[in-house]
Amino acid sequence: RMLEAQTRELDKQAQIDELRARRAMEAKERKYRENKLLEARKKQQSIVEINDSRKRQEEVKRELAKRDAELRRQEHECTLKLAHDMSKREQNEAAARADKNVQFREALQKQIEDNVKKGIMAKKMMLKGMFRL
Repeated sequence: RMLEAQTRELDKQAQIDELRARRAMEAKERKYRENKLLEARKKQQSIVEINDSRKRQEEVKRELAKRDAELRRQEHECTLKLAHDMSKREQNEAAARADKNVQFREALQKQIEDNVKKGIMAKKMMLKGMFRL
């Protein structure tokens, strides 16, 4: 009987040890799965952050391209306006030179006509003076 009791006690102890070992193994497996799950979540979060970062970079790149295009458009408009203003100024200067030339020609023509009249008058006076004698 004692042997049976010892055997039962040993069997009971073996079952307890086996249960403890199984629980320890299950706890170890549970910890392993939790670590793997945590790693997977971290990896997924990292992927999400990388994708968000790429989207922000692309958005910044598009915005910079948009600003660059706007600056080039403004620069082009400014260049066209300067060219137009320069052309208009040159036309005004050319018109002013043409007016000045016309005025100079008219003044010169008048001076010539006045000199011709003076010369004719002088000749008439001279001729009158000659005939009086």
